Amino acid sequence: MYKNDEEEVYLLIGLETLGSCVKEGFDNTEKLALWQLRHKSIARRSIHREFDLIEPYLESAIPSEKFSDVIDRIKSAVKIVNLN
Repeated sequence: MYKNDEEEVYLLIGLETLGSCVKEGFDNTEKLALWQLRHKSIARRSIHREFDLIEPYLESAIPSEKFSDVIDRIKSAVKIVNLN
């Protein structure tokens, strides 16, 4: 989100996290969120494998989603799959 002179403008979450995704080697925001949820303590390849397990249980994203919402969706899917 950023403010211009008249209103707050919300960017799509994919655009907001694009730089971090590229830097860390992830192809989507959900994988970045999973990695952050894991406290950056596991290898990127493991994140890709874990994501494949939880992806079927992820709720759909909403257009105005914030990164904290993505984290919440990831937490819910991890809990369902019981990866803790």
